[in-house]
Amino acid sequence: MSKNQINNVYMDARREWNERYGSYIKQAHIWRGVSFTLLLVTLLSVGGFIYTSSQNRFIPYIVQIDKLGEPISVFRAKASMIKDPKVIKFALSEFIVNYRTVYNDKDVQVQMIKKAYNYLSANSPAYNMLTQYFVDNPPFHQKKRVVVKIISVLQLSENNYQIDWEEKTFNEKGEYTQTDNYKGIVKFALVPPTTERTILKNPIGLYIVEFNFNQKIK
Repeated sequence: MSKNQINNVYMDARREWNERYGSYIKQAHIWRGVSFTLLLVTLLSVGGFIYTSSQNRFIPYIVQIDKLGEPISVFRAKASMIKDPKVIKFALSEFIVNYRTVYNDKDVQVQMIKKAYNYLSANSPAYNMLTQYFVDNPPFHQKKRVVVKIISVLQLSENNYQIDWEEKTFNEKGEYTQTDNYKGIVKFALVPPTTERTILKNPIGLYIVEFNFNQKIK
């Protein structure tokens, strides 16, 4: 066999190898690229899912009501609004009213007590104090009605407020009997709500840590 024939055979064999295995190698490179792309997309998707899951998906809203308790406007609460002294004063006032009011309807009284507990964290000092108060002074079946009126709510420090209020007492016939004035100090913490349940009960996440009050001497 001549040298040219040998070279032609060699070239034909090399060309056949390139055509056969070169396509395999090319396909392998393509599949590696596709696999790497899919892996990258999967990692990004999982990472995005984890990040989204870790975020608070519940958005607190502020409901503005009139004197009769009817809602007149609803708007999304911003962080600055939640820390607004006006919003805090409203929450503290609501706590005092629900805590001190004595009503002659059992169902209404139960609802007011529940609303007072919404501002307390279970097993906290304030929670135990309120529970002991209701044990010593059960509001049910009392032969009187106590109407609470908030006089002022003053900020003493970042998380401490002074609340002054009056309590008008009426007997079981609805006759006015007396008026007493009180002053209380309330310490609280703001804990942003993370579940729909807590948002509905305590939308701004205000929890009373300690409270005490005294009757003013006339």
